[in-house]
Amino acid sequence: MGAVRTYKNTTTVSEPKKSFKNFVSLYPNTFDSNVNLRFTENSTSDVLVKIIDYKGEIVQEASFQKNNTVTIPTNSITNGIYFVQVSDDTGNYATLKAIKQ
Repeated sequence: MGAVRTYKNTTTVSEPKKSFKNFVSLYPNTFDSNVNLRFTENSTSDVLVKIIDYKGEIVQEASFQKNNTVTIPTNSITNGIYFVQVSDDTGNYATLKAIKQ
């Protein structure tokens, strides 16, 4: 069950976001010019992908229609360790570690 919060005599119940880390995989890892996300959960929602560097800065961001596989060009980012944050408009999310070489 989600958290219960009370604001000015109004009670709301919020559902926790669902991690879809088990429903998305990233390959290849280590990547070069492209990184791919494969979704195993069927959905027609859009996904927002953020590639975040070790300093916590977003170095690339893109929105895609969620298909079985999404390819993200990564030519513009430098070699290093990144976190690929994936979320959709229904509240599902995942954060995956990736290495660009």
